[in-house]
Amino acid sequence: MTAKDLLVIADQGWFHALLVLIIGVPATFGLARVFSRRMRNQGKPHQGMLVFRAITTVGLVFLAISVAHTLNVDLTALLATAGVVTVAIGLAAQTSLSNLIAGVFLLVDRPFEVGDSVEIEGKSGIVQAITLLSTHVRTFQNIRVRWPNDVVIKATILNYSRFPTRRIDLTLRVLAGGDLGATRTALLAAVSAQPLVLLDPAPEVLLRSFQDNTVEVEVRAWLAVPDVVAGRSALVLALHEALFRAGALLGPTVTPPQPRP
Repeated sequence: MTAKDLLVIADQGWFHALLVLIIGVPATFGLARVFSRRMRNQGKPHQGMLVFRAITTVGLVFLAISVAHTLNVDLTALLATAGVVTVAIGLAAQTSLSNLIAGVFLLVDRPFEVGDSVEIEGKSGIVQAITLLSTHVRTFQNIRVRWPNDVVIKATILNYSRFPTRRIDLTLRVLAGGDLGATRTALLAAVSAQPLVLLDPAPEVLLRSFQDNTVEVEVRAWLAVPDVVAGRSALVLALHEALFRAGALLGPTVTPPQPRP
């Protein structure tokens, strides 16, 4: 290709448009990664995802307009054509558009963020990604679950990571014929002695109701979210030993209900 041919291409605007794309696309994604990484390093992965998508979307739209202007494309006619195409695509892909709109609401409303421990439709796990079409969760059994965003936006979502502390409730049954006051005191001392149990708010031991020859006892203790699994296990063991020493066991073990992860 001769220098004259290159000048002809440049005069036509194609060379300029190609140069804008070659420089602009990598620069847009590079800038988005820099700001997104900065937000992630500050412990804000959700905001990092929003920043990345906002910068790339605005940047690519700006590049498309610049290329169209360089090539002397009539944007009015193009936008009119795009409107017709958008209507046709919308009619053919209503489900995808529904997921897209739901994804935008999830990113703005923020019922959960990447890294949160959540329960959606009875399945619990850690949020791995929130895309514009779907939400990805890794269950505690190490299984990846993908939900369409229009399902997630309508579901009841339990977010176990939103607050720094969580209360653990354990229900026990003790013999009704013993010294209930001493049993309650022993249980409260056992709970308070656990190093992972928070003393503010203070733990509680409540006598709930009678049933046959037993009394239902509810034990409430507050734990920091990262300590919930280990702390709950330690509580069950400590309560069992306290009941054993008090002679209030109904059987060889205490069987509290299965708590949520």
